[in-house]
Amino acid sequence: MSAAIFAEIDLKAAIARPFLTVSSDARVVDAVRLMAGVASTPDSSADRGLKLAEPHTSCVLVMEGVRLVGILTERDVVRLSVTGSLADSAIADAMSHPVITLSEVELTDRVLPFTLLQQHQIRHLPVVNSHGQVVGLLTSESLQWRVRPIQGGEEERAIVGDEETSQQAQSRALLSAIPDLMFRVSADGVYQGYMTEHRSIDILPEAINPVGRRMVDVLPPDLAERQMHYLQQALATGELQVYEHQLQIGDRLQYEEVRVIKCTDNEVLFMIRDISERKQAEIALYQMNQELERRVEQRTAALQQSEALLRETQRFARLGVWDFDVATGAIHWSTELFLIFRCDPGQPEPSYEQQRQWFWPPDWERLDRMVNRAVQFGEPYALDLQIVRADGSSGYIFVKGQANRDATGQVNRLFGIVIDISDRKLVEAALRESERRYATLTEAAPVAICRFDTVGNCIYANDRWSEMTGRPVQTALGTGWIQALHPEDCDRILKQWSQSVGQGRSNQGEGRHLRPDGSIRWFYYQAIPETDAEDSLIGYIGTLTDITERKQVESALQQSEARYRAIVEDQTELICRFLPDATILYANEAYCRFFGLRQEEIIGRSYEPIVFEEDQERVTRLVRSISFEQPFVTVENRVVVAGEVRWTQWNNRALFDEQGGLVEFQSVGQDITKRKQAEFELQQANEQLTRANAELARATRLKDEFLANMSHELRTPLNAILGMSEGLQEEVFGTLNARQHRAIATVERSGRHLLELINDILEVSKIEAGKLELEIRSVSLQHLCNSSLSFVRQQTIQKNIQLTKTILTDLTDIAIDERRMRQVLINLLSNAVKFTPVGGQVTLVVQLEDARLEPKRAGMPSLMHLAHHSTLLFSVIDTGIGIDPENISKLFQPFIQIDSSLSRQHTGTGLGLTLVKQIAELHGGYVTVSSAVNQGSCFNVHIPLVVQPDRRAEPLLVAAPATSLSSDNDRVLIVEDSVVASEQIARYLYELGMEAVVHPRGEGTIEEALRLQPGLIILDILLPNQSGWETLRQLKAHPQTKDIPVLVVSVVDERSQGLELGAAEYLVKPIMREQFRAALEKLRGTEPSQSAVLVVIPDHSADRPLILLAEDNQANIDTFSDYLSSRGYRLILARNGQEAIDLATNHHPDLILMDIQMPEVDGLEAIRRIRANPQLAATPILALTALAMPHDREACLQAGADEYLSKPMKLKQLATTIQHLLNQS
Repeated sequence: MSAAIFAEIDLKAAIARPFLTVSSDARVVDAVRLMAGVASTPDSSADRGLKLAEPHTSCVLVMEGVRLVGILTERDVVRLSVTGSLADSAIADAMSHPVITLSEVELTDRVLPFTLLQQHQIRHLPVVNSHGQVVGLLTSESLQWRVRPIQGGEEERAIVGDEETSQQAQSRALLSAIPDLMFRVSADGVYQGYMTEHRSIDILPEAINPVGRRMVDVLPPDLAERQMHYLQQALATGELQVYEHQLQIGDRLQYEEVRVIKCTDNEVLFMIRDISERKQAEIALYQMNQELERRVEQRTAALQQSEALLRETQRFARLGVWDFDVATGAIHWSTELFLIFRCDPGQPEPSYEQQRQWFWPPDWERLDRMVNRAVQFGEPYALDLQIVRADGSSGYIFVKGQANRDATGQVNRLFGIVIDISDRKLVEAALRESERRYATLTEAAPVAICRFDTVGNCIYANDRWSEMTGRPVQTALGTGWIQALHPEDCDRILKQWSQSVGQGRSNQGEGRHLRPDGSIRWFYYQAIPETDAEDSLIGYIGTLTDITERKQVESALQQSEARYRAIVEDQTELICRFLPDATILYANEAYCRFFGLRQEEIIGRSYEPIVFEEDQERVTRLVRSISFEQPFVTVENRVVVAGEVRWTQWNNRALFDEQGGLVEFQSVGQDITKRKQAEFELQQANEQLTRANAELARATRLKDEFLANMSHELRTPLNAILGMSEGLQEEVFGTLNARQHRAIATVERSGRHLLELINDILEVSKIEAGKLELEIRSVSLQHLCNSSLSFVRQQTIQKNIQLTKTILTDLTDIAIDERRMRQVLINLLSNAVKFTPVGGQVTLVVQLEDARLEPKRAGMPSLMHLAHHSTLLFSVIDTGIGIDPENISKLFQPFIQIDSSLSRQHTGTGLGLTLVKQIAELHGGYVTVSSAVNQGSCFNVHIPLVVQPDRRAEPLLVAAPATSLSSDNDRVLIVEDSVVASEQIARYLYELGMEAVVHPRGEGTIEEALRLQPGLIILDILLPNQSGWETLRQLKAHPQTKDIPVLVVSVVDERSQGLELGAAEYLVKPIMREQFRAALEKLRGTEPSQSAVLVVIPDHSADRPLILLAEDNQANIDTFSDYLSSRGYRLILARNGQEAIDLATNHHPDLILMDIQMPEVDGLEAIRRIRANPQLAATPILALTALAMPHDREACLQAGADEYLSKPMKLKQLATTIQHLLNQS
């Protein structure tokens, strides 16, 4: 055969490019996916055959960078598929290495590639350049189709000829390297000869030589028919015919690829290759693809489920996700992130700058700094930050961010997570606090504390261990603690310790430490197991208590026991010991002397015969009642001594053994005959005293009943008198002339005086009977002083007395009974004004002082605890007539006035100072006085300063129910049978713009309330048929009326009972307008403001007039401000004339309401100064005064006022006048 047959083989053209590569850290399944992505899917059709994959897809080259380190072929895939380890194998474990390669410079040797493939039994030969880099891949398939036989019969015959030249020998070697069966067949199907010797893949036995025979004679019919078909096709078309088929050879299924090449017009070349391995690899790849697709579907479903689970997990874990586009600034938030910041998920995502508002400023600076670094340098970040959520609440979050870079390496996106760690922060804070407390407790504990591991090695000891042992704490670690034990105790303690550690149980006992200085300290130790949350043993905790002193005491007790016996014998008390059966074991000399017996006559005998017969059973019962829990009992009984009955007292104590068993009794007695005689005489005296007390109690009860009846009988007509006189003065029933006004005013003053007398008498009686109840609550000190001063301010104006206030403390609120303390201050201020001449001065001073109780008051019970031993001192100082020091002691006696001439000049009950003293003492304080004739007086009230009313003595305080008066419902139901009282209350309500409905009896109140649905119910107690108490119970029991506030107004002074039954407030008749309005303000939950300037601006204030109210009386301020603000006016408030001038200048109000009696600068002067301002010359001014003297109107108008009204006035009249003035302006 001529070598020219392979002369045209182009090895470079046979190099496959591109080729498949993977990195050395990849998995086999990654390589299989890569191969499967290029290879075709096999077709099972026998007629069409199996499509052969491209040569370079039947293997994958394994690379480390540019260096070839291995190769994975279809054979390797089939092998791994059979072993079942395909999915789990790393490519480094499955690849073939080292790899047989061919250098580019060796491509000139056309035989070498075939030789390498044949020699190493491989099908893939990588080609590398001079640097060892892979440039392509030669395979047996790519080489096969580059072998082009030379057409011509001479060369073909030379293949089977007998003569072979050296070139023919070379060609044969080349052909022998081809792993295919090659034979020639003529057009009529006769085998002409074999070109290769690979008969191993032929289906014919080697013993049969097919040359010269027809295919139909030697092959199975179907196979012969198929080969003849493709032979004819090759001859007819001249094109290469390729097909695949499968043959069953024994128990083996063999796949073959057949290629038919036209050699001459009458002859073709058959090339048959065994492709079983490749087909198995393709099938394995197909199955792997199917498995991968199944896994993808499963993983897709799992991913969807995982995404749903992730969303749910984010919700439970409070984890939000965010994404930030650096270029566009676009931000994406997950739903949970909106919820973390308490934002509406339906709203757009906030911008980066908008998010600033939700971060604590220092934390925002930290976050902003890290975001900028992430954008600039791509640095990731993680921070714990404090936030202020959209709803204003505070919390903590954990923010983690990561940068993403584009193809150019620039950061184009930030993304990350946010976790709500508020709960974790709280837990961490609690844990830190717990650890701090634990560490503090450990260090402050008076005992040594040690911790041990599970085998008994010490891992911690506190400083107390060092103090007890005299050794450094470090020496206790490990087994060093053993060195501190006394040698005589060491073995015993270690044995006990080993046993407890081995069994995991607690251990306790006593031992001694031998200190380095040679001293010995006794200790009591206790060790208990320490477990974790799963109750697994993690070590032991031990404590050591220094009991050296106790041991010394025990030793001393032992030494003193002998001395005790000697001492007992010398005692005058009767001492004995006896068994539970009453047998006497011991009796001292005093015992023997008392009974006139010798010891041998007593010891060993029962004590029962010496006990008086009538007392024996009781004595036996009491002694037998002694137990381990109650080991002591005292018995008084009679005994018989030499025939005489005497009284004795015995202190009996039981003695028990270590097991708690009763051993004996020890009894110490004494002769109490004389004491018994004295007790008998005292009992007789007590019986007489009891009878006397009963008579006194009866007298007191009769007095209380009389006072209660007097209160009711006097208050009822007084209520009508005062209510009617008030209505007459306000001309409710018609116009009055001046003379009638003066007469009605006299009636009202007399009624008020009589009411004050009744109230003072009842107050004193209540205090003396211990029935006055203090209502301790937090009270504004400023408000208390201002409201007390406002009560007497009108009197001081009339007498031209300068009234001042000085508060020398920073205290704002104090805990007292506001109503009672105001009563104290008003009494003292009223007395000061009453007894101070015209032009004088009265001052209220409040300051702190060190607490000092007079000796006689040191044991006085108090309702509260002192704060730093301080008291609050209220001083009322006047420049009045003064008091002779000799008469000061008479001041606080009831119904006594020092100078009878003064009592005729100044009306009074003589009870005011008595009440002051008693109320101060109820608060735990006292009253002092300093005065001199014609030099004024100073009354001092010392009240303990309260830290907190953590406990209160009797009487019990009753808190009012937590109901409030709604501002939206102005209907009021008045349950009152008195026409005068109901008209008075209705008039007050009308002035406040409220609607009143009167129901004159208790029956039907529920039905009327359900019909009317009032915002407030005003209830009298003394109703016909059904009492107000029962009516109140029914109202608070009914589900539809229980929340309506009830204001009780009655002559019955039972405030506590009313509040207990559910009343919101309680007033005692007769009532005044200011008192009634104050009660309504309290029910509305509004406290009077004490600021210098108050601005009230309704929602629609922009187009409403601004009114300047100049008024210093708090009750009037509350009334006017509530009424006018409800009418839509804007208000600013001035409490004195100077403030009115300043506010008018600065705010230019539309109208000014000016009270004439103002402090600092009076109202008339303030009007003059305001009119002097050209910008305020036309501002309407309405003057208000309570004096109502004939010349007042002219004085106001001359000063510059536009109109004048006298107090009290109807609020409707005030509103009409204001509107008239505003319309004129």
